[in-house]
Amino acid sequence: YSLRFIISNNQCINYSSITKLEKHLTIARKFTRITRDLAYFNKGLVALRDPDRIDGLGRALSGFGKCVWLISDHIELLYRIGVYLDKTLTCKSKNVIYLAQCSVCQQEKKDLAAEFNTCEDNVVTEDSYVGQTMSEARIRMNGHRSAFKRNENGDYVAYMKSALAQHCYEQHPNHMSLSVFKLGLIKSCSAMQLDREENRFISKLRTEVIGLNRIKVVR
Repeated sequence: YSLRFIISNNQCINYSSITKLEKHLTIARKFTRITRDLAYFNKGLVALRDPDRIDGLGRALSGFGKCVWLISDHIELLYRIGVYLDKTLTCKSKNVIYLAQCSVCQQEKKDLAAEFNTCEDNVVTEDSYVGQTMSEARIRMNGHRSAFKRNENGDYVAYMKSALAQHCYEQHPNHMSLSVFKLGLIKSCSAMQLDREENRFISKLRTEVIGLNRIKVVR
């Protein structure tokens, strides 16, 4: 039986099966061709160790394969301009244009609108960034993430290398993390069109004027 078959037919699995499953897991690690089955298997073991989750094993596996850091189920609105995110793209997609929005500044925008009793459209915050990458989207995000790291003295020394990190450092250092950004993939195009498409969306969303694309990044 495949590991996926064992997990998906969890009605016959009990605690005495855990040792056997872990033995299979040890063997499975040696074979890269069953990486997907291995992921299902790992999540299955987590559920089996929790008595409250045995009946909900299927739910424990329901999130498998999703890019949890990507927004893909709705339209982002920037300055009354709709941005359609491509639901077919994933964190492994290459040659993409991506959008990052700071959730801290988005919340500040809502709070200010409530404080002055006005609509959110009347409050302007610099919270959005448009970028491009030829590599996989997740690799580009790891590049941004590295700029948020501290050195051995606890100082942020690389924040100038990312517009996202620089924004957090200057505007809300208490929320210095890539996780405060909502990230979405706008579109995929050929490598030769990336510069043109990035500039088109930067201009459309005005992020070079009232957004994070105006920030000068140190390479």
